[in-house]
Amino acid sequence: MHFSTKVIDGITCVEFEKCPSLEDAKASLGHLKELDIYKNRLFILHTGFILSNIETQELAAFSRNLFREPCRAAVVAPNDLAFGTCRMLQAYRSDSITSFQVFRDYQSAADWMGTPLL
Repeated sequence: MHFSTKVIDGITCVEFEKCPSLEDAKASLGHLKELDIYKNRLFILHTGFILSNIETQELAAFSRNLFREPCRAAVVAPNDLAFGTCRMLQAYRSDSITSFQVFRDYQSAADWMGTPLL
């Protein structure tokens, strides 16, 4: 796995130390679903996130089909390309059951999620 997970105060934090591929992102989501720790999730992208438009749409559809219960998800994407990719994902992922936000820094995401600093 190219990611680590930990649960802090009911919020699942997923950290990618390297730039995740589409397969890495899907694997992390499948892992959270399998462990039933997906209702409040915070993804931290330390080095970036680069997907094509088609891959972004594929990831959004995968996530939408995988998670059919109300949940919250936040992404910390500090660099411009990762932030833009995640904003596209946010647009494609939008539905009535998921609150999804993209942030440039951990503190803003943690405030929105309601979790203390790691």
